Amino acid sequence: YKEFFMDHQHVIIKAQVIVGGRKKSGLIAESNNYEESLKIIDDIYQKKVNNVLVDTLLIEKKLEVSEEYFLATLYDTDTRSPAVLFSKTGGVDVEQIMPPKNLIRVPFSIIHGLTDYQARDIAKQAGFTGATLLQLALFIKKAYDCFERHDCTSLEINPIIKTASGQLFAGDAKLVIDDNAVARHELFSDVTDIEEKSVL
Repeated sequence: YKEFFMDHQHVIIKAQVIVGGRKKSGLIAESNNYEESLKIIDDIYQKKVNNVLVDTLLIEKKLEVSEEYFLATLYDTDTRSPAVLFSKTGGVDVEQIMPPKNLIRVPFSIIHGLTDYQARDIAKQAGFTGATLLQLALFIKKAYDCFERHDCTSLEINPIIKTASGQLFAGDAKLVIDDNAVARHELFSDVTDIEEKSVL
């Protein structure tokens, strides 16, 4: 870890727990001081979520954030079809600060999936052009592919981070898997065991 920190100098420390509002709860922190970061790590490991101690952290390089966006793919109960939601407003408390008029909602066929054209159209509706439009469209399409491949009922990336150099990164993501589909995926074969152990 010391080598990683010295390489990057500024890090984000995230508790890997299934709960919203992690930053507000002190489960996500940043540091540009090595000794301070060790104290933060110790402090987070002492925290409990649903009466279970945090046992896993993700530590990553702090990105220079230029803009933050919101992206979700989910099943829309109104249209009875999957839909992509996108907004140029993202980050903490996005549900409270994102006006409905700024939210792009695009339903798509469960049979044909989300097409490349639809992904580009979402980026275009959001006001992107050129290379950024193409990069965001690819980002949206890959998120949809993950949603479909893993039988998700919802997949949310908040925020998508745009750096000063124009690159896009998934700052944080949350997936909800259809319980009935878990057995079909080797990747999730031990999920039940993990949940039972964490309760104990």
